[in-house]
This record gives sequence, C-alpha cells and structure tokens, in this order.
Amino acid sequence: MDQEEQILKTRRNRIKEWFKNPHNLLFILILISGFIIRLYYLYITKNQALWWDEAEYGLRAKAFAFGTPITGWASERELIVPIIFSFFLKIGGTEIILRIIQILISTATLAFTYFFLSKTSSKNVAIIASCGMAFFWLHLFFTERILLYLWAPLLFLLISYFFYTGFIHEKKRDLYLFAVFASLGLQTYFSVGFLLLGLGIYLLVIYKLEIFKMKKTWIVLGIFILIITPYAIYSQLTYGFPIPRMATGFKAATQEQGAGFFGLFAYTNMFPSRIGWIFTILIILGLVNFIYEFFLGFGLKENIKRNENWLLIFSCFFIPLFLYTLYGVIGGSGTFYDAFILPVFPFAFAFAGRFLDITYKLLKKYNKYLSIIIILLILFFQVYNSLQNADNHIKASVQSYNSVKSAGLWVKENSNSNDVIVGRSIPQLTYYSERQTYDFSINSSLFQEFIQSKKPIFVIDSIWENTQPWIHQFLQENNKTFSPVIAYFLDDKKTQVSLIVYKVNF
Repeated sequence: MDQEEQILKTRRNRIKEWFKNPHNLLFILILISGFIIRLYYLYITKNQALWWDEAEYGLRAKAFAFGTPITGWASERELIVPIIFSFFLKIGGTEIILRIIQILISTATLAFTYFFLSKTSSKNVAIIASCGMAFFWLHLFFTERILLYLWAPLLFLLISYFFYTGFIHEKKRDLYLFAVFASLGLQTYFSVGFLLLGLGIYLLVIYKLEIFKMKKTWIVLGIFILIITPYAIYSQLTYGFPIPRMATGFKAATQEQGAGFFGLFAYTNMFPSRIGWIFTILIILGLVNFIYEFFLGFGLKENIKRNENWLLIFSCFFIPLFLYTLYGVIGGSGTFYDAFILPVFPFAFAFAGRFLDITYKLLKKYNKYLSIIIILLILFFQVYNSLQNADNHIKASVQSYNSVKSAGLWVKENSNSNDVIVGRSIPQLTYYSERQTYDFSINSSLFQEFIQSKKPIFVIDSIWENTQPWIHQFLQENNKTFSPVIAYFLDDKKTQVSLIVYKVNF
C-alpha cells in the first residue's frame, strides 16, 4: 500500500469514527433540521420585497455586474459581499440565488458553532449551543433577508476557530487562515474588529507582554496588514476613514450627542425578548458559574490555564457585546439594533450549555434518564418558543414594501435606462427600476427647482418611508404637472393606498 492510499484509508477511518460518536450524529440531525427549516422559510419569502439596506447591497451587486445606477448606496458599507453577489448575478443568477447563498451562510454558522465549541468546551455544550442557533428566531429571520448581519456570526466563529487551532494550538495552516479570515472578515463586516479586540485582550491575559516576543504574532499581523491595506486606502480616499462604519458608529467622522447612561442596558434588556427567559436565565447562571470559578483562583497561573478555553469563549461574547453597547452609547440610540449583536449569540448559548451540562452531571448521579428528560424538555420549550417567534416575525413582514417593488419593476418596464425618478425608498427603487433615484427636496420651492433641473420622468409617493406632509399635498395640488398613472393598495378592496406613481409633465 503506497503512502497516498494509506492517507486515504486513515481519512476514511477518521470519518467512520466521527460518525460513530452519538454527539456528532445528534449534531447532524440538528444541522439537517436547521437547514430544512431555513428552506421552508425561503419558500415563503422567496418573492418578498427588499428592505432599505437589503436593496443597498443588491443595487451595488447589480452595479458591479451590469453597471446599473448606485443611487442610494451608502459609501461606508462594506463591498466584499456585494462583489460576491455580483459574480453570481453576472453569470446569470437571479435574486433567488442570493437568498440561497444566505441559507448556506446561515447553515454554515450552525456547523461552526458546533466545531468551535466542541474544541473549546465539550460536545454537550456544543450540541446545546448549535441547537440554540439552529432554531433561534432572530437568526432565522435574518437568514431570509439579504443582509450582512447574517454573515457576522459565521465570521466570528471562523476567526475564533482558526485562532484557537492556529494561534493557540500552533497548527501552521490554521494560523495563516486565522490571519486571512481576520483581515477579510473586518473588510466584510466592521464588527469583526470588536471580536479581534476581544481576542487581543485574551492574549494579553494569557501571555501578557510575552505575546509581542512570539514570532507567530508578527506573522499574523504581517498577513493581516498586507491584506487589509488596499481596502483601508480605498476607504480613506472614498470616505475619509480606513474602517468607515467605525467612523459612522463612533462618530469619528461627525460629532453627535450619545445615548447616555441608560444605553448601557439596551442590549442586555433585549435578551429575554430575543431568546426567551429560559435561555436568558441559563446564560446568566452559566456566566455566574464561570466568573465565580475564574475569580476564585484569580492570580494563580494554574487557574488561568484551567479556565483559558472558557475565558476565550467569554472574550468572544462579552467584549463584542460591550463594544456594541459603547457603539450605541456614543453613536446615539439609533444604533441599538438586535441584528448588530447577532454574532455574540453562539458564544452566549455556550454559557447556557455550560450550566445545562453542569445540571445534567449533577442529576445524572441520581437518575441518568431523568436528567436527560429534563434537559430535553428545556430544549424542547426553547425550540418551540423560538419557532413560534420565527413564524410570527417572518410571515408578518413578507408583504412589507411589496408596492415599492411593484412600482420599481413597473418603472423599469416603462422608462429608458437614462431616465431619472424621485421617491423616498431610494435604494429599493434604484434596485428594482435600475434607474437613478433621488429623494424629495426639503421644501416645495427647492423641489420645483430640482424638477426643472433633473427632469425626472416619474415621482413616487408612498407610505413606506417617513415622508414630509407637504409632499402628498403638493403632488395632489399640482395635478397638471404630476399625473397619477398607477396606484397600489394595502387591501384587496383598494381602499387604503400604499403608493402612487406620478408621471411628470413638462
């Protein structure tokens, strides 16, 4: 038997052994179930209209692929995902392909929740956390939206995984992968920087200043800087800051009054409504248990060594959550959004798993089967409540912005590529109509000047965005200039208008 055959045989044996482990089989069941649920909601939402920020990524992908307008695109947004999307659009893909990509990203997140926590904690913890993510309604909700929020949890997990296997356990290939994913991850979604700071603090606790004497530290920094430099230069030239979204949130570009002291509790207060009281309490108990154990032997090297894996999980959870809170406090209450903290939940669920694992081991001493039943019942109620929330939230938003989508497609069919339109839903209208779209002016006088200057072919008035009252009245009173050509309604009886397209007569 030659060396290549021996390697293949070894790999096959490893795969067989892996599938013999009941934890791994249970994980496969969770992974398949999570994937099927995501496909089910994809079927329900496959034709839903894009929201504002979804449309920004969509229109940028279209612009890369076909050269269509980019009105509505915010320059601080990251480009990597739109570039990936544009490749699939260029080769003939449609919006459904972008939605399938989101499904794959979401499912991969479940897998790496299990892989990372299997290595850093235990398979019991990994199973509970991956189960939490598989049926987590907020994760399911954003799986069905073409948004970058969904990519953040996977990036956090990939970077943490390769950090652990590559930097901590010195697997050379994974060390390079850690550096690459850290740099590309920061270019893909800005809050990866929060995770990297958490990992940096972790290294200082574990290695102290010795970290700066390690060759691998400088290898990682060198690769990281090399990869991120072109993006940082581009962002500096186009936006005025190397990591634009950091500037937006922390107000490096502008100065505004922050949210104040009460903003410190904004995200922690979200936990019960997002993950339910059961897992919220379990996470708190798991955290208390970890903090108690860690500080019980504070200052002792063997204590840090004994708890270093859980300290890593804690750093991946707490530091980003704290920095997101700071991001909101400094940037104002408008930056407090549950989707922002989506990447901390795999690590938060680990602490729920930690406490359940402790509970299981204690109860197991008295009755093994009873302990299993109790754990399964807790997970059943968690999954049931999560799926109920997912169903309610996803189905409730399926019809939103439908009239904006319909109007945009109608405009595309009834205009030329160089025509200009006006409307409040700028990214959505640009995305669907593939026409340059502009917002209304701040008053009627400036709007009239704009009309004469840009000569838009259509003006679109709707209920979907915050629109100043004068706009509705102005369009109706000047009916010789603005002629309604098509209207869309919220109800089948056509009594509640949601959007009107006006043709501009010159």
